[in-house]
Amino acid sequence: MTTAGYWPWWLGAASFAVVTVGSCIVARRPLGVSGIIGRFVDLRAELRAERQRRVLKENEEALEAMLAAATAEAFGPDVLAHAAPADAARACGPTGACGPTGATHGRACGGACHAPAERPTLPAHAAFLLAIVAGGLAVQLARGSWHPTLDMGPTFAALFGGGAAGAAVLGLGGVLVGIGTTLSGGCSTGHGLSGCSRLQPASVVATALFFASAAAISFLLRGSLP
Repeated sequence: MTTAGYWPWWLGAASFAVVTVGSCIVARRPLGVSGIIGRFVDLRAELRAERQRRVLKENEEALEAMLAAATAEAFGPDVLAHAAPADAARACGPTGACGPTGATHGRACGGACHAPAERPTLPAHAAFLLAIVAGGLAVQLARGSWHPTLDMGPTFAALFGGGAAGAAVLGLGGVLVGIGTTLSGGCSTGHGLSGCSRLQPASVVATALFFASAAAISFLLRGSLP
């Protein structure tokens, strides 16, 4: 621990790497926050989609049988006999190497030739969001440095004002963050940590734009800081 009570930068960076890359490998899904919050913003649609997925999963075998029967009726029974081995070979050959289908699956976080993991349920994502808050609170309580306050500090007040004006700026900032993360397909956590760690081109570009925008704003505000 440093004199300020925080980890040194290199230990924090290593911890971020373990959490983001490790989570991606284990869960086979990138780690992000904005997408999870977005699910709860559109909660009604998410609940409807989960009910539909549950019904589909319960009737998956019946659906597969119906599709097979419809395929055989339209193209003849010989199509199924030839299609199944070919599809299996394209997914993963006898040596375990990934073919065209497996290559798509191989782009999952683990890099293995298998399908990505199912999307976590809403209760699982709710527990994840609550755990983020609980973890930060637990650390602050353990350090004895948690003091609830609505004061954002002198720098924020000098730039944006306090009271209702400061609250309005925070609200507007939250709206802009929501719009930006929706348009860019992720936030700084998803792109900067999960995406860049897996060398995703879109995430590298998005993160570069994040930092460029922050640097530009810092130059614009230079001289306004107390």
